[in-house]
Amino acid sequence: GINAEYGKQWYQRRVRALVVLLIAGVYLLLTHGTGGVTEEQYSTEIKDKVVILCGASSGIGEQMAYQLATKQAKLLLVARTEYKLQKVKEEALKLGSPHVEILPFDFSDVENSKSVIDKAMEVFGKIDYLVLNHASMTYGLFLEFPKHQEPSFVERIFKINVFSNIQLTLAVLPHLEKSGGHLFITSSLTGEAPAVSMDLYSSTKHALNGFFYSLQQELLAKKSNVGLTIGALGFVLTNDNKVVLGDDVKHIPTVFVGNAPDCATDMIDSLITRPRTYTYPATAGVFMRVMWYFNPWYHEMFSGMMMKGKTYDEQKKITEKMHAKAATLDYQSGNY
Repeated sequence: GINAEYGKQWYQRRVRALVVLLIAGVYLLLTHGTGGVTEEQYSTEIKDKVVILCGASSGIGEQMAYQLATKQAKLLLVARTEYKLQKVKEEALKLGSPHVEILPFDFSDVENSKSVIDKAMEVFGKIDYLVLNHASMTYGLFLEFPKHQEPSFVERIFKINVFSNIQLTLAVLPHLEKSGGHLFITSSLTGEAPAVSMDLYSSTKHALNGFFYSLQQELLAKKSNVGLTIGALGFVLTNDNKVVLGDDVKHIPTVFVGNAPDCATDMIDSLITRPRTYTYPATAGVFMRVMWYFNPWYHEMFSGMMMKGKTYDEQKKITEKMHAKAATLDYQSGNY
């Protein structure tokens, strides 16, 4: 009777769990996207190649600039803050890049996005890779920060995180067709599974995924020689994130935390291996996707995790502190 029915349900739950884990394992293998790149490949695929690196003044982009420099790539470094770009340029030249140019640019100026591509063509005469790594991160509970709700602010975030990526891609595609080059789009796992207090950021990453996965299919249908990788990044511990989160970093399970140098290495490898999706950290990718697609209580579970057992008002105070720290990095004003 009852025991038999309970046993049947217990068995069915365990079978579903095993199927989910199997699917997750296969998905991880298909979407991690890097590995096996040799020094010979770096020599032929990276050395003397022209890379436009957007969002190059700090974090993952800065680490990519340094690693590409050691592999003797030619670089156009693009970001908003000139003095930061200058420091990265000087270090990249020391590390071995034969030619580094910088271009201070505000990516909310969508109409002039093409000037980035024009600059690369003017200086180098060709483009092999475009890495769209720039983004504006907004911290805080959306309902508690009136500025985040202003249409002009929302529009600015979408201009930086979405519209500029589309226009840069349209401008660069003819040049990448000539070189057989590759595009890397830095998206986020929150573009697949949303997270509380990341409303605007998550929504822009959903938009990125929608557009660029569709474009990926169109390039395949066209039989284009241009590759396109979408990076599904989880939490990467950059210096800026350390400033914003402070001691709260210690509460994040280490298996879900990535570091900027390793992520940068994998993103460079993706320019060679050309996966359709690159996931980092891999463990975080499996966890979030399994929970989002197979757990009907995802919202309750993830909200509880993000709230860390605190009340809404307590969490509001924490995010206000994060907001204040982030403002020192210009993130809250829609910059990067």
